[in-house]
Amino acid sequence: MAWDRNIEQQRSKYYLVLRKSSGGQFKINPAKYQYIYLYDFMSEMLSASLRNCDHYSDKYDNFCKLSQTAQNILTVFKDEPERNIKISNILAKLNLPRRTTLYSLNQLKKFGFIQKLGAGVGVRYQLIF
Repeated sequence: MAWDRNIEQQRSKYYLVLRKSSGGQFKINPAKYQYIYLYDFMSEMLSASLRNCDHYSDKYDNFCKLSQTAQNILTVFKDEPERNIKISNILAKLNLPRRTTLYSLNQLKKFGFIQKLGAGVGVRYQLIF
Protein backbone atom coordinates (compact mmCIF):
# COMPACT_ATOMS: atom_id res chain seq x y z
CA MET A 1 0.00 0.00 0.00
CA ALA A 2 1.01 3.61 -0.28
CA TRP A 3 1.13 4.15 3.47
CA ASP A 4 4.39 6.09 3.35
CA ARG A 5 3.22 8.09 0.31
CA ASN A 6 0.08 9.22 2.14
CA ILE A 7 2.11 10.27 5.16
CA GLU A 8 4.58 12.11 2.92
CA GLN A 9 1.72 13.97 1.25
CA GLN A 10 0.51 15.03 4.70
CA ARG A 11 3.98 15.80 6.05
CA SER A 12 3.12 19.18 7.60
CA LYS A 13 0.09 17.68 9.36
CA TYR A 14 2.24 14.74 10.51
CA TYR A 15 4.74 17.09 12.17
CA LEU A 16 1.94 19.07 13.79
CA VAL A 17 0.52 15.83 15.20
CA LEU A 18 3.93 14.85 16.59
CA ARG A 19 4.31 18.28 18.18
CA LYS A 20 0.82 18.04 19.63
CA SER A 21 1.51 14.55 21.00
CA SER A 22 4.70 15.68 22.72
CA GLY A 23 3.60 19.14 23.73
CA GLY A 24 6.61 20.35 21.76
CA GLN A 25 9.11 18.85 24.18
CA PHE A 26 11.13 15.64 24.36
CA LYS A 27 10.18 13.44 27.27
CA ILE A 28 12.37 10.65 28.59
CA ASN A 29 9.35 8.71 29.80
CA PRO A 30 7.29 7.56 26.76
CA ALA A 31 4.18 7.34 28.94
CA LYS A 32 4.16 11.15 29.12
CA TYR A 33 3.24 11.51 25.43
CA GLN A 34 -0.37 11.89 24.33
CA TYR A 35 -0.56 9.16 21.68
CA ILE A 36 -4.23 9.65 20.82
CA TYR A 37 -3.33 12.36 18.25
CA LEU A 38 -0.84 10.06 16.58
CA TYR A 39 -3.29 7.13 16.62
CA ASP A 40 -5.97 9.27 14.97
CA PHE A 41 -3.56 10.48 12.29
CA MET A 42 -2.23 6.99 11.54
CA SER A 43 -5.79 5.64 11.37
CA GLU A 44 -6.62 8.36 8.84
CA MET A 45 -3.52 7.48 6.77
CA LEU A 46 -4.37 3.77 6.84
CA SER A 47 -7.90 4.49 5.63
CA ALA A 48 -6.54 6.66 2.81
CA SER A 49 -4.13 3.89 1.83
CA LEU A 50 -6.92 1.32 1.71
CA ARG A 51 -9.02 3.61 -0.49
CA ASN A 52 -6.11 3.72 -2.95
CA CYS A 53 -5.83 -0.08 -3.31
CA ASP A 54 -7.89 -0.16 -6.51
CA HIS A 55 -5.77 2.59 -8.03
CA TYR A 56 -2.54 0.72 -7.33
CA SER A 57 -4.01 -2.57 -8.51
CA ASP A 58 -4.90 -0.93 -11.83
CA LYS A 59 -1.46 0.65 -12.00
CA TYR A 60 0.17 -2.76 -11.52
CA ASP A 61 -2.03 -4.28 -14.23
CA ASN A 62 -0.92 -1.50 -16.59
CA PHE A 63 2.71 -2.08 -15.63
CA CYS A 64 2.35 -5.73 -16.63
CA LYS A 65 1.09 -4.61 -20.07
CA LEU A 66 4.23 -2.53 -20.73
CA SER A 67 6.88 -3.76 -23.11
CA GLN A 68 10.30 -4.59 -21.64
CA THR A 69 11.69 -1.46 -23.29
CA ALA A 70 9.01 0.71 -21.68
CA GLN A 71 9.78 -0.89 -18.30
CA ASN A 72 13.49 -0.11 -18.80
CA ILE A 73 12.66 3.50 -19.64
CA LEU A 74 10.42 3.70 -16.57
CA THR A 75 13.43 2.66 -14.48
CA VAL A 76 15.27 5.76 -15.74
CA PHE A 77 12.45 7.89 -14.33
CA LYS A 78 12.39 5.97 -11.04
CA ASP A 79 16.13 6.55 -10.59
CA GLU A 80 15.48 10.31 -10.56
CA PRO A 81 11.79 10.71 -9.71
CA GLU A 82 11.77 14.48 -9.23
CA ARG A 83 13.61 15.28 -12.45
CA ASN A 84 12.12 16.22 -15.83
CA ILE A 85 13.87 14.04 -18.39
CA LYS A 86 14.58 14.77 -22.04
CA ILE A 87 14.45 12.11 -24.73
CA SER A 88 18.18 12.65 -25.31
CA ASN A 89 18.89 11.63 -21.70
CA ILE A 90 17.03 8.36 -22.19
CA LEU A 91 18.75 7.71 -25.51
CA ALA A 92 22.17 8.26 -23.96
CA LYS A 93 21.43 6.13 -20.90
CA LEU A 94 19.80 3.14 -22.61
CA ASN A 95 21.27 3.31 -26.12
CA LEU A 96 17.89 2.73 -27.78
CA PRO A 97 16.67 3.80 -31.21
CA ARG A 98 14.80 7.14 -31.09
CA ARG A 99 11.67 5.67 -32.67
CA THR A 100 11.51 2.83 -30.09
CA THR A 101 12.04 5.34 -27.29
CA LEU A 102 9.22 7.59 -28.54
CA TYR A 103 6.87 4.62 -28.88
CA SER A 104 7.66 3.48 -25.32
CA LEU A 105 7.26 7.01 -23.94
CA ASN A 106 3.82 7.21 -25.54
CA GLN A 107 2.96 3.85 -24.01
CA LEU A 108 4.08 5.08 -20.56
CA LYS A 109 2.06 8.25 -21.03
CA LYS A 110 -1.04 6.31 -22.15
CA PHE A 111 -0.95 4.12 -19.03
CA GLY A 112 -0.44 7.11 -16.70
CA PHE A 113 3.15 6.52 -15.59
CA ILE A 114 4.61 9.74 -16.99
CA GLN A 115 3.42 13.10 -18.21
CA LYS A 116 4.66 15.15 -21.15
CA LEU A 117 5.80 18.70 -20.42
CA GLY A 118 6.29 21.22 -23.20
CA ALA A 119 6.51 20.62 -26.92
CA GLY A 120 8.99 20.39 -29.74
CA VAL A 121 12.69 20.46 -28.97
CA GLY A 122 12.08 21.43 -25.33
CA VAL A 123 9.77 18.51 -24.54
CA ARG A 124 10.48 16.73 -21.27
CA TYR A 125 8.79 13.94 -19.40
CA GLN A 126 8.17 13.49 -15.70
CA LEU A 127 7.15 10.56 -13.55
CA ILE A 128 3.60 10.72 -12.16
CA PHE A 129 3.27 9.70 -8.51
